[in-house]
Amino acid sequence: MARIEKNAFCDKLRQYAVELAEGKHPQGVAVTYQMIVELFDMDFSKADKINPSYIRSIMSRVPELKAAGRLSIKPCVHDEYGKYFAITVDTSVKRRVISGDEIDQVKAKAVAKFANKIVGCMPNVMHLEGEAREGALEGIRLYQNMIREMMEGE
Repeated sequence: MARIEKNAFCDKLRQYAVELAEGKHPQGVAVTYQMIVELFDMDFSKADKINPSYIRSIMSRVPELKAAGRLSIKPCVHDEYGKYFAITVDTSVKRRVISGDEIDQVKAKAVAKFANKIVGCMPNVMHLEGEAREGALEGIRLYQNMIREMMEGE
């Protein structure tokens, strides 16, 4: 029975997320404690566990909301109505939503950036002398060349 109640609450949050993304609630929505308790079939112990993190994790998975902007959830207390969560979307800050096609490009760019940083730094071998220093420098050069070849192969 608890699964049905939890799904009802999550479904309501997802519905609010879509409505916020579509601009139906420009001032935001309020998720009241009373609503939470009702959706959990008057189980106060379950309703007390709901917090902004839980609400954010459910609502932020809605693709329309991800594309619309940044989610803000603030716990509040109203003199007359009691506890509630004020939920708004800041549409001025639009996060970039990466599609499946772009993931490979993003990965390749990150690998190249990391490889360039590794190639650009070199261990300090100044305390070494003679053949030990020459051998260390040769090893570093070979290692850097190997990384460059890997980058070109990508």
